[in-house]
Amino acid sequence: MPPSAWSITTGSRSVVVAIIDDGFFYNHEDLVGNIWTNSGEIGYDDQGKNKSINGMDDDGNGYTDDVMGWDFVFEDPDPDHYIFDGMNRNSIQPYWHSIPAMGIIGAKGNNGIGISGINWDVSMMLLKVGAQGIPRGQVDTTKVERTSRAIRYAVDNGAQIINWSGWVRV
Repeated sequence: MPPSAWSITTGSRSVVVAIIDDGFFYNHEDLVGNIWTNSGEIGYDDQGKNKSINGMDDDGNGYTDDVMGWDFVFEDPDPDHYIFDGMNRNSIQPYWHSIPAMGIIGAKGNNGIGISGINWDVSMMLLKVGAQGIPRGQVDTTKVERTSRAIRYAVDNGAQIINWSGWVRV
């Protein structure tokens, strides 16, 4: 986005962009301020427990403690950047693709750190579909299902835009 466009708008936290990828570096200093927060999973429940870690599906969407999105590989609320290293289910490696993808969409701008994304303010919902450590020549037959579930999650939880920087080989 050229600087002249930023004079009109730098984005809005009310815009939710679901990002479907194989894992996320969500604590990156230029990105952390633009991570989506599921309002139904923050605050305190009736027993005074923190909803984000109480082990309950407080918002009733079928996902427990899904504060920033969901990991459809390991079925947990942490869409972190670790994936199987491609061919070996016994080796987990960091996945770096999310940094430039998230940076383009929503790196905080005008903050003196790193780069500026298209949107200086946005809510990035993180949906991990991951790599399953499938041997060469074989097809990850469950990635289509994981990706379909991620798209459904995005729609059901308010995403207006979906970005998927991936592919499925069937």
